[in-house]
Amino acid sequence: MTIEDLRTYQKTKQTIRALEAELRAVYAESPKPNDNPGGKSSVRTSSDPTAVKAQKAIQIREKLEAMLAEQRKRAEDITEFSLHVENPEIGCIIRLHYIGGYTWEQTCVTLYGYRDRWYCHRKIRRYFGVD
Repeated sequence: MTIEDLRTYQKTKQTIRALEAELRAVYAESPKPNDNPGGKSSVRTSSDPTAVKAQKAIQIREKLEAMLAEQRKRAEDITEFSLHVENPEIGCIIRLHYIGGYTWEQTCVTLYGYRDRWYCHRKIRRYFGVD
């Protein structure tokens, strides 16, 4: 496990949130299947906006599900790594910041009881040999 693996995990989490927001937007703007101003049912064609949006939602959902499955596996790997790190303090920082999504400041408050944005960040960088 490297610090780049942890950063990639965080970036993927951000991508997943963006896809979820995109999917919500597609659902929110989609007309209902029976919304027909004339009151009569119509034959749906490939240029039908509802069909196009439904296809877009399916594509986003498939991509999202694949990313979520991959992300679950990564989270398990990171958690397993953090549980077997020789320094339990480092393991806690990894779980809080990378898995839990805490900011560096929140991580420091949780572990040490005071706000310091850089303290935990420096510990992780030192642990992984990044300075």
